[in-house]
Amino acid sequence: MEVIYVSSDNDEKNFKTDFIIRQGPWMAVPFKDPVATELKYKYNISSLPTLIVVNKEGDMITRSGREELENLGINVIVTWTEYIQQ
Repeated sequence: MEVIYVSSDNDEKNFKTDFIIRQGPWMAVPFKDPVATELKYKYNISSLPTLIVVNKEGDMITRSGREELENLGINVIVTWTEYIQQ
């Protein structure tokens, strides 16, 4: 399982601050990379922050990642692994 940070920041300083200080040791789509916009459209991201879970084919597993993480904490990894294995 990989976590990939996709920013909506408008300036690179905020992107770096958010990513380094607030997000954790994840991979990230580079600042202003067109892939970020493509992903936002593909997964219909309209509010921030949003946490979605997708499988390795890019199919969305859940749009409720943020709520699941808040409710289950680190144990959500088990839930997401079960989603992906289905």
